[in-house]
Amino acid sequence: MGKMLLRKHHNYLDSLVKEWTTELTKVNAELKQEMEERNRAEAALLKANADAEVAGRELIEVNIQLEEVISKANEMGVQAEIASIAKSQFLVNMSHEIPAILI
Repeated sequence: MGKMLLRKHHNYLDSLVKEWTTELTKVNAELKQEMEERNRAEAALLKANADAEVAGRELIEVNIQLEEVISKANEMGVQAEIASIAKSQFLVNMSHEIPAILI
């Protein structure tokens, strides 16, 4: 009778070990899949971060170029204003000279 009881407990414990092993194998597979997904997400984030850094450097370059173009445009505007003033002065002077020449 003791051997039968021992055998019964042994079988019960054996079934528990198999059940838990199956459950742990399932959980382990789920964790492995989750780790793979996280690794893919991390790789995507690292790539996005690198792309953002490149875009940031390109933006800085474009801003520098834009500042240079704006500076040149402002300088050309000043030169155009100076030329306009000179033209106006020339026309004022010529308008006084033309009547004198016609007389």
